[in-house]
Amino acid sequence: MSKTGIRSTALPLQQLRSTAQLGLILRSARKARGLNQAELASRLNLSQSRVSQLELQPENMTADQLLTWCAVLGVTLTVGDRPTSTVPHALSVPAQLAEKTSSPKLLLNSVKGPRKGSW
Repeated sequence: MSKTGIRSTALPLQQLRSTAQLGLILRSARKARGLNQAELASRLNLSQSRVSQLELQPENMTADQLLTWCAVLGVTLTVGDRPTSTVPHALSVPAQLAEKTSSPKLLLNSVKGPRKGSW
């Protein structure tokens, strides 16, 4: 356990493809740090019920709130190009559009030194 009282279990690098998956990743990160919802809520200046709601419906979280949540848990958020071989057929873009745009991928990774955040 670190000086901040958060267990520092390393999380694997994960590709994020849906908001439902984001909720699962955030919950896994919280549990890997040995925190229950009430403890995380205290660090985020939220209620336990709001933490529960955001883990179940992370699409209601702003980008700023997501970054604060990640900072408190000691995880990073990384955005980069998605390899074309991993783009599901249903999400494929026409070749003309693909040349002009790229499909970003979002990665969450564990880092040391979580910081206390606020909304």
